[in-house]
Amino acid sequence: MPGLPARRPDGTLHPSCDSGRVLPAPFPMLPDHPLRLFFAVPLPTGLADRVESIARPLARATGGRCTPASQYHLTLAFLGDVAAGRRAELMALVAGLDWPAVRLTLDRTGSFGKDTGWLAPSQTPEPLLAAVQNLHRHLRLAGFHVERRRWRPHLTILRRQQTPLPPAALEPPLLWPLERLQLLSSVLTPRGPRYTLEGELHWPHHDSLS
Repeated sequence: MPGLPARRPDGTLHPSCDSGRVLPAPFPMLPDHPLRLFFAVPLPTGLADRVESIARPLARATGGRCTPASQYHLTLAFLGDVAAGRRAELMALVAGLDWPAVRLTLDRTGSFGKDTGWLAPSQTPEPLLAAVQNLHRHLRLAGFHVERRRWRPHLTILRRQQTPLPPAALEPPLLWPLERLQLLSSVLTPRGPRYTLEGELHWPHHDSLS
């Protein structure tokens, strides 16, 4: 189970650690209903406590807000608005691709301005980079829009910082075995994004890591 959000003595949530969560799809949708979709890999629940223990002091130092532990993920491809009726097509597409057994080593901290504080690898495993590039290529061939900017793997741990999280080494590094691949929809709210699980598959070669 992910670590619980930080609470004040009176039991209320600390404002820097909002308790958002990934929700299951609540009801069927019309096929042309637009969803803001992306593919991601969730952080294993056994690593969430470690990440929260890293994020909380950094939230205090930067004036930022912790990402809820249930929302920790590695984005593989952001698709933007897609008709709900194409979710099954997307899951069939990713199920037909090769996903190598990979552990990601998160060994540094940093920021994208004040918006996002993150943990990231200093080196991305080449098999993972090739797999993500292959995913992007197949998505475009199938008529989906994928951002053209360079893929920069990272785990978002802070949002809305008052001062950017400075680049630094993370010691000891965090070893992240990629276990599941999810299709998520996102809705932006005043308190941050809210995610809904639209599809999931087991990372095909994960068992070979053990």
